[in-house]
Amino acid sequence: MSSPSSDDGIRAGTASTPWAALLPTLDPTTMGWKERRFYLDPDHVRLLFDTNGNAGTTAWWDGRIVGAWVQDPDGVVDTVLCPGVDIGSEGRAAPVREAERLTTWLDGVRITNPYASRLMKGQTLP
Repeated sequence: MSSPSSDDGIRAGTASTPWAALLPTLDPTTMGWKERRFYLDPDHVRLLFDTNGNAGTTAWWDGRIVGAWVQDPDGVVDTVLCPGVDIGSEGRAAPVREAERLTTWLDGVRITNPYASRLMKGQTLP
């Protein structure tokens, strides 16, 4: 699948209000594009995807992947930003609010991920 073009009606970051989302491992929104530059810094691909194109959890801010999310042993969700991401204070706060909402919604249920990205494991790139 190619990147969206201006004539297909899909435009990253064009919503009138900035938004945040936390998506699960192997989500088709994250994995549905071969070319990902319109929503992901190329330097962060190896932090979030394996060599087969499988994606771990992702944290989005205003149409772009900015990090991942993880759970602690008690089921509390936390976000992890990719290194060097500059999304301002509103951008840093919004995924945290989504993590709090997801923690409440899951109510202690731990999600088993079939794939954990480097970022989810707390690893950095060599």
